[in-house]
Amino acid sequence: SDNSNIITANYTAANICSGGNCSVKPATGLQSGDYRWWVQSKNAVGLSSLGDPLIYTVKRQAPGTATLLSPNGGNAGTQPTYVWTVVAGANWYYLWVNDAAGKVYDFWYMAEDICNTTTCSVTPTNALASGPHTWWIQTWNPGGFGPWSAGMTFGSPAPPYSTSWYMDTINPTTLYNMGCDMGTRDKNMPGAQDSFLVLDFGNPSVVNGVYGTALFGFGTASTDQIATAVEQYAAGYIACASPDTSSHLRIGIGTNNYGSATSRNHGAAWARMVNAVNDWLIARGYYSRVDAAGASDLEVGWNSPSVTRAWVDGYDSENRYPFYNFGDAAGCPTRLYTGRSCGTSSQPNWALEDIWYISWGVGSAYPFPLVYATSGVNARQWQWISLYGYNNHGARMDIQGAFTQWQACQQRSGCSGMDNTPEQGWTQLWDELNYDSKTAQPRLRWLTDIKWLGE
Repeated sequence: SDNSNIITANYTAANICSGGNCSVKPATGLQSGDYRWWVQSKNAVGLSSLGDPLIYTVKRQAPGTATLLSPNGGNAGTQPTYVWTVVAGANWYYLWVNDAAGKVYDFWYMAEDICNTTTCSVTPTNALASGPHTWWIQTWNPGGFGPWSAGMTFGSPAPPYSTSWYMDTINPTTLYNMGCDMGTRDKNMPGAQDSFLVLDFGNPSVVNGVYGTALFGFGTASTDQIATAVEQYAAGYIACASPDTSSHLRIGIGTNNYGSATSRNHGAAWARMVNAVNDWLIARGYYSRVDAAGASDLEVGWNSPSVTRAWVDGYDSENRYPFYNFGDAAGCPTRLYTGRSCGTSSQPNWALEDIWYISWGVGSAYPFPLVYATSGVNARQWQWISLYGYNNHGARMDIQGAFTQWQACQQRSGCSGMDNTPEQGWTQLWDELNYDSKTAQPRLRWLTDIKWLGE
C-alpha cells in the first residue's frame, strides 16, 4: 500500500513450474496490509510486459496471552525481576504494574532483547514502595495487540506476628506483666506497630446464672473477672510501651463454641463485657493505643450451626464493638475439591452459608481464620468461603488476618501437618485470596500465633 518494493527475485521455470502452473514461496515475511504482485517472463528474445497486478491483503494474527511466573506473593523487594513465558509470534511485551492507588510503572520491551527460548524477564530500575503490587503483561505484533495476562500480586510481606494465649489464669498481676511484655516488644520494634492478639479464656460457662468461661486447667471465671484481667493487660501494655504512643494493640477477648453453655444469652453477655472493657479504656485515655473486641474460636466440630449462630446473634444484639471468628472451616470445599461439604462426622450439618454468616454475614462479625495446615487446605477453604460470599451475597469477605499455632506446637507434640509458622500461614492465606480477583484483598492486616500460658 505504500508503493515500496518488498520482494524481487528471479526464478528458473524448470525449478518452479509443473503441469502448466508455476509457484514460489519467498522466505520474506509480510506485515499486515494490502499488497500487489506481478510476474514478468523472460526468454532469449527478451522481457514481457508487467501487465496488471493482482491485489491481496495480509492479515497477521495477533499473539496470544503471556503466562506470568514471578514475582508472586510474599516480599519481592523494591526492584523485582518479572518473569513470564514466551508467547509465539510476539514481537513486543508491555509490562504494567499497579499499587493500591493505581499505575506505578509501564514500559514496552522488545522480545529479542529480553527473551530466551522459553521465558522473558526484565528488572526495571524503578524502586517500588512497600505494600502490595499487581502486574500484567500484554503482547503485540503487527497483527495487533494480544490479550492482557491474568494479574499476579506480590510485595506484601507478612506483618510481625503477635503472641496469643490459651489462658489458665485471671490473676491481675500476671495479666499486667503479660501486657507489659507486649508493650516492651512494641517499644523496641522500629516504627509504629499495629497488632492484634487473642486472650483465649476457654469454653463458655454459666454458673448460677453468671456467664463466663471454664479456663484451661483453672476452673470457671465470670465475665466481670475476665474484664478485670483484660483491663490489667491493657494497663501493663500502656505503661511499658511508653514512650511509644503511636503503636496500637487490639485485644480479642476469646472464648469458643464448645459445650452446652454456648447460647444466645452467653453471646450477649460476652458483648456487654467487651463494651465495659472499652468504657474502662476510654475513661482512662487508653483507647487510642489499646482497645478490646470480642473473639471466639467457632469450630465446626464443636457445636451445631444453629447453636453457634445463636451465640453470634446474641453478641450482635448487644455489641458496640466487633468480634472476630478465629475458627475453622472443617470439611468445606476448596477450588481444588469443589464437591466437598462443610461439617464433621459429629457435626455434619454445616453449610458454606453458616460459615459465611458467623464470620461476616452478621454485622459485628469479622473472619480471622485458623490457618494451621501446612498443605494450604485451610487457606483454600477460606478463599472459597469468601468467593461464596461474592457469588451469593454480592461481596467478598474482608478477612482480617491469619491465626497459627506454631508456638503451641513447639510446646506440645501432636501437631504434624498442622504447624504452619506464622509467616507460612499468613502467606498461604494471602496468596490464596489473591488467586482470584473476586476474593483479592488490598491487605491482610494482622498475624497472630498462639501458645500455652505457663509452659
